[in-house]
Order: sequence, then structure tokens, then C-alpha cells
Amino acid sequence: MTKPAPDPKSIRVGLVEHLFETDIPVVSLFKKKAGKGEQHFIACSIPDENGEVDHYFAVFVGRKHLIRYFSEQCDLRYLFAFASGRKYYEAKTIKPDAKGKVVLTEFLQAPSESQLPDSRFFASFHTSEYGFEAGMEGEQRLLIDGNWNMQDFGAFYQKFSDIYSYEQAIEYLDDGGSSRAQRVEKAFLSKPFKGGSSYMGFFNDLFDVIPHRERPSLEGIEYHSPGYVDLSGRDQILNSVERNIKLFLKNDESIQVAHDNLRGFMSKSKLLRITGRSPDISPKVAEELTELSDVLYDLLPVGGKDKVALIIGKKPIVKAKIALALFRRLKYTALFFAQGRLTYAESMESSPN
Repeated sequence: MTKPAPDPKSIRVGLVEHLFETDIPVVSLFKKKAGKGEQHFIACSIPDENGEVDHYFAVFVGRKHLIRYFSEQCDLRYLFAFASGRKYYEAKTIKPDAKGKVVLTEFLQAPSESQLPDSRFFASFHTSEYGFEAGMEGEQRLLIDGNWNMQDFGAFYQKFSDIYSYEQAIEYLDDGGSSRAQRVEKAFLSKPFKGGSSYMGFFNDLFDVIPHRERPSLEGIEYHSPGYVDLSGRDQILNSVERNIKLFLKNDESIQVAHDNLRGFMSKSKLLRITGRSPDISPKVAEELTELSDVLYDLLPVGGKDKVALIIGKKPIVKAKIALALFRRLKYTALFFAQGRLTYAESMESSPN
């Protein structure tokens, strides 16, 4: 015997903001308490055949998807049609009652095309400023020339982003005891630094500490050889990365020698294959490793060396492997400039004709 379909349940939610309005609210955000946190719902007006509002169709939006939406990493249709964990609701009206609540009733069928938002409606179309934190304050233009392919653009941006994340993370350490500072410290101390995934995980953890609206981004590419790449981020951090690259190019020979000495010693001593947490090295090896690491780390044009030293403490393998990882990223990024394929725009403006 087939069980009867369950009756739809209703929930009471509070209005957070009308995100997009014309004469009426078209896209609205709601929330309700759930344990110690909150759940969010986005409702869209559905017109009747005369263009008047017939009802509102809503979807439960998980936190990660809501962040992606406000970061413009997905459009509104994605939340309704593809986001994992989505659950549908409907309401005849979204006018709050006397207690400031709106009733949403479960919608237990598959939505029709008429209930789904159009594609390519992004958060930047909102008439409300809600969800847009004060974020990027700077933009840099890099002039590009020569031969490029898509892999080059992707690899350059990844290494640039790693250096940016490192510099931004170091700045967070000034807020001692804050959750961000604690997450940065954890990134330095929690990785085994054995194999490529460990290093990727390290820089990804630093990147994840940065709020979405403050992360570096690739704003645009115009490639005609010559062309340009526009990067956005915080002015202070963008300028730090620029300085790092220029200093690396200026001192590349001495930095390369220090890198080769350290890596050669680690290879000879079989230290490249052990984890950063391994205590099984002799005092003599640890002493020489520390000396060689200090030489490279002192030459590397990165900030916050004293702060990092306090975090790492007496863990020479961790310091050595982080130094090698930073070297690789600076070397790879600086190479595009050394080859003439990338130039900072202001550098071109000051160059002789």
C-alpha cells in the first residue's frame, strides 16, 4: 500500500533585506535561527499572466553557497537549480505579520522553469548594498607581451595569489589572539610539508583566512600582444608583492645560490622526504640546516620574518621547507617579468622611448 504524501510543513522566517526591488520586492533574503547558527532563504516573486505578483518561490541556501553568491562566484539561478542541499518553499505574500515574521511553506514538487530565476542574474544587479563588504581598494595593471597560453595565465595567477596570501596572512599576525591569527598559526604548524599537496594545502589555508571580498582577483585580461592583466586586491598587499618581485629579480643570483645550497644539503641528508614535524635529525644536521635556512630566508624578499620565527620556533625542517616553497613561487612569478612577458604598467610609463 502506497503511503500518502506528507503534508508540507511551514516555517516562520524573518526578513533580512530586499535585495532587488522595482515597484515591489523581487528578490528577498530571509533567515531563521537553527541551533546556535542561522539558516538563510532567498525568495523570488513569481508573476501571473498579467504581470502581477502571484506568489513567491523560495529556496534554502547553505552558508557556503550564500557566500559564493555574494562573491559573484555563481548566479541566482544556480542557488535554485543546482546548489547542493537546496530545499524549496513558497509563500502567497512576504509581508511580515505583527511579529515581523513571514510564513514559508514547503514546496515538495520539482520546480517548473517559470519558477526558476533567469540565468546570469548576479549579486551586482541588486538594488541593495547588503552583503557587499568594504573590500578591494586597489587595482594593478600588468602589461603582457610575447606568447601566452591559458595554462600560463592560470599558473601565474596561482603563484601570484600564493605570494599575496602569504603577505596578507603575515599582517593578520599583528592581531594576536584573533581567530584569523590563530588560523594563520595553525597553517604554519599543521602541515607535514611532505609532497606537493602539503604545500598547496598550506597556501590554500592562508588564502582561506582572507575574507571573500578581500581576496585577490583577476579582474580582466586583454591579450593582443601587447595586452594587459588587471589584478585587484588591497593596495598595501599588492605593493608588497610588487616589491617582492622586483627585489627578487635584483638579487636573483645570491638567492639562487642560497636556495641551491639549502636544497642540496637537504637532498644529501635525505630531509626532503621527511615531514616537517619529524624530530629524527641529529643536532649537527639541525644546526647546519638552520644556518642554511636562515641564509635563504634572510635573502627572500618577504615580510614578517620575525613573526614567522616566533610561530615556527625550533622546527628547522618547517622553516626550511617554507623557505623553499616561497622561493619556488617567487622564482616562477618573477620569471615572467625577467622574460619580458610581464611589466608593471607604471614601470613602462617611466621607461625611455
